[in-house]
Amino acid sequence: MKQFYKDVFVGVFVSFLIVGCYICYDYVKKLPKPDYRIVTPVPPYNFSSLQSRKVIVFEGREINEKEFIRVLVLDSMADGILTSRVIDSAMEQTSRYFDFNEDGFWERVPYLGNDDQILVHSGNVKDFEPQNILGSCFVSCLQEDVSVFSQLRNLVGGKDTIEAHDDILQKLWLLPPVISTDITEHILALRPLKEKIKLPLKLDVIAAREVTKEGNVLGDYIEVELASGKKSRLREVWLYTDPGVRGYYSPIPVIDEEIKRLPDIHGYGTLYSLHEAMQRDVSGQLKNKVREYLAEPNYFTRRQLLRDIIYLWADCQNADPRSRLSENGKNYIGDARKQLFVEKIVGRPFRGTHTGKEETLAPHHASVFYLLDSFNKYADLVGIRLSFWGILNPVIMAAYSSEDGILQGIINKMVLNERKVNTEAVVDFIQTFYAQNGQLQTKLMLFELYKVLKIVKNSELYSSLKGLGEIAEGINMRDLDSFVIEGTANGENLYGTGGNDIFIGRDGNDAFLGREGDDVYIFELNEGDNVIIEEGGNDTIALGADIKPENIDLSLKGKDLLIKINGGENGSIHIRGYAVDDKNKVENLLFADGNVWKLAEKLRTQ
Repeated sequence: MKQFYKDVFVGVFVSFLIVGCYICYDYVKKLPKPDYRIVTPVPPYNFSSLQSRKVIVFEGREINEKEFIRVLVLDSMADGILTSRVIDSAMEQTSRYFDFNEDGFWERVPYLGNDDQILVHSGNVKDFEPQNILGSCFVSCLQEDVSVFSQLRNLVGGKDTIEAHDDILQKLWLLPPVISTDITEHILALRPLKEKIKLPLKLDVIAAREVTKEGNVLGDYIEVELASGKKSRLREVWLYTDPGVRGYYSPIPVIDEEIKRLPDIHGYGTLYSLHEAMQRDVSGQLKNKVREYLAEPNYFTRRQLLRDIIYLWADCQNADPRSRLSENGKNYIGDARKQLFVEKIVGRPFRGTHTGKEETLAPHHASVFYLLDSFNKYADLVGIRLSFWGILNPVIMAAYSSEDGILQGIINKMVLNERKVNTEAVVDFIQTFYAQNGQLQTKLMLFELYKVLKIVKNSELYSSLKGLGEIAEGINMRDLDSFVIEGTANGENLYGTGGNDIFIGRDGNDAFLGREGDDVYIFELNEGDNVIIEEGGNDTIALGADIKPENIDLSLKGKDLLIKINGGENGSIHIRGYAVDDKNKVENLLFADGNVWKLAEKLRTQ
């Protein structure tokens, strides 16, 4: 009997112990994970140099000046200035488009009344260009935000009256609505201002803001007397524009046969297609960069080539990377050309509204994530598209090749629907690539292939590749979807698997917990202040092609190793506990050209 009670007691005790352990485990599992990232303090902003925002409220919403093209319009029949609403019909070449800033894209604008004529300043009628139109895109406009009447007053030397004998009248023309995007049609339609009005013309500006039911704005005006004797107005008119994805531009004929053989990618917003951009590029740089990308096996070199291609495509390659500093002097975007590319894609400039005053072109710490995330996602899609026709093309061709040839293999797959992947040819290609380029480059190539398969949803090839198992040292195809642990444009904690992981953090302040295994951490310019926490293995930091040995500073900061890129201006890497234990160390620093620093030795000898 005593033994019975003893067994019951032990059974109950063990049951409570198991339940207690489970409760503790469940509680610990639900605890928030510690955040190892570096928190960068935000310097105070100084908005004193910004003007107060000019706000117009129409039907309960604020109307933003930046969404309008401002012009001076003469009501030549004295019956009021008429404007239409922007019509959201299919894209077509009509007078609803006008290339005011002569960037090749006709902004979608409202109609004006048939008798409402736009004021133009041009020394010779034959030299007329859209940038001769007084207003938002006037070629002689000062940098500061001035009204169109201020422009007119500047042109007459600051006078308040235009007299009949003033030379300026030889350069002032009226442009009536013309249903054409042919510049010669506009030239033929120009008429001298002095033929339409009586002089002198007094520049006594009357302040006004009237929002029409169509959403345009009738602004300041001056009273004029027409040649017919009628009283009328010369008025500043704000035309609501929509230059985004519905913008129109004349297609550029692609006549270069070599360009035709290269992959094409559609343009969006105010970005030409890749073929058209290559045809426009008289230097041939863009075409050459695309060719180099298609033939380049090195991941780090391809990443640099991809950025070069994107900047050349958007025609912003010569822009100052520091041209979008925020009002607190911080370069949150890292490289302003990324923002300029996004602006091309959406067809309009970024407008920061965080100031509470006038808008700014520079992003601040909270908005930059969205810009960088947009750039990264689009750049990745461009890279995947080019890689499909470049480095990944042989493996795709090998997958659907047959004894009767690649073409017959593709026909078997696409036409006859024979679901067979030539795994032998795939393995042969991957092993050859491995022998020529090494384990790291092979994993990164397969990582790109995995992205392609995920986008096109090719489950057949994906399953076949996963079933290949280990095909080379360190290349187990069962891990195809986990070769790389990738972050986003936002800062985050990225956790390793305990195996040989590859980390790509992207932008933001990231923390990498490598655990055991021979890990690789990939960093490029302007990717924030990052933390590495290691627990063993032979680890490597791999740097992008635009980071050279002369850009690197090494120093011990307490127990941590601090690696600064260009003095920290373009990012930094903190290796936690580097001086405490060998297992915390990252052993190698790899440059894109294959040059390797042994970090411990470099620290001792520098």
